[in-house]
Amino acid sequence: MRLWLDEHLCDRARLTCDRSPGWFVIGADFDNNDDENAFKRCFGGSEAPVSGTMAKVCWWRLMAEEIRAEADDFASTSAKGTMLSAARTLERMARDLE
Repeated sequence: MRLWLDEHLCDRARLTCDRSPGWFVIGADFDNNDDENAFKRCFGGSEAPVSGTMAKVCWWRLMAEEIRAEADDFASTSAKGTMLSAARTLERMARDLE
């Protein structure tokens, strides 16, 4: 990500990393909306409430629910198991943070 930022001359962008057991959440703040949108297209980013403890808890629970819904459509047992494991990790992170 830092290489992409350097290549696109986004020298004022700020990256943050929220570490939780078994999970990393990368955040990027930009001064320019065009840079922000290009970064999202490249890295598949999404809007996430990143400030405040309860906002994180709610966001992680929402993501866990979305992952479980996607996993329901998977035909591969292995892939479905991986997705459900990710959802359990998000739920555990939310519970631990609460």
